[in-house]
Amino acid sequence: VTPELDGTLVGSITVPAVRVLKLESVSVYLNDNTGDIQWYYTTGSGNIGSKGCWIGEHLVWAPFWYTSTGSTNIERAVQTANFPIWYGPGNYEIRVRYRTNFGAGTFYVVTYSGIEFNVI
Repeated sequence: VTPELDGTLVGSITVPAVRVLKLESVSVYLNDNTGDIQWYYTTGSGNIGSKGCWIGEHLVWAPFWYTSTGSTNIERAVQTANFPIWYGPGNYEIRVRYRTNFGAGTFYVVTYSGIEFNVI
């Protein structure tokens, strides 16, 4: 797995046997070692399509559009999946592809909301 193509593995969700998960929403952002949320910016729009978050095979988040402020384009990131998404029993990787120029101490934060149901 190459991080640039398949994203960086940032965690996983395990749905136990005889259960299903109804995923309701997902948020992704960058954080740094100070605890501050980091806005991502680029000097060109070419990298905008290179970012996203997948849980299992589902793309659940990606940049939507950007506004230009001089030579800097600022992205507005939104959920892109049609929620809810149902996951059966199994292990699902959470992968983020988010080209960034931020340095050491910057990390991904992925939050999600879901409900787990017993299957009878």
